[in-house]
Amino acid sequence: MKQDDFLEAVKQEGLELEEVLEKVDELKSLNSQIGKLSKITELIASGKYFSYYPNSHQLSPEHPFLKLASNFNKMVKEIKQYQNFLEDKIKERTNALEQKNNELKILLEEVNGLKKQQDKDYYLTLA
Repeated sequence: MKQDDFLEAVKQEGLELEEVLEKVDELKSLNSQIGKLSKITELIASGKYFSYYPNSHQLSPEHPFLKLASNFNKMVKEIKQYQNFLEDKIKERTNALEQKNNELKILLEEVNGLKKQQDKDYYLTLA
């Protein structure tokens, strides 16, 4: 579409050029914010956690994108908490397994010692 055709279409819709330019700027800003959020989600997917803070000076306070950013940051915080919780559980369970493994090794050594003693006693009875 040629520039003159565009301006004529805008006039027919009853919009002022300034309004259109403001909307274009808002869309550019929103597109930029979405691009940033997309990059951050890629980092999070790779295990690097970041919070997202949009350029709120470019958006009105009631803009839905600010609510999205807030919810996104809550989600990141909860994921970090779950990850820390799971890592702690893994450490606890690993420690418990190591302790049980050590107890089993001690019992096995005792059983082997008793078996050797039993074998000695058995051979003494044969002689």
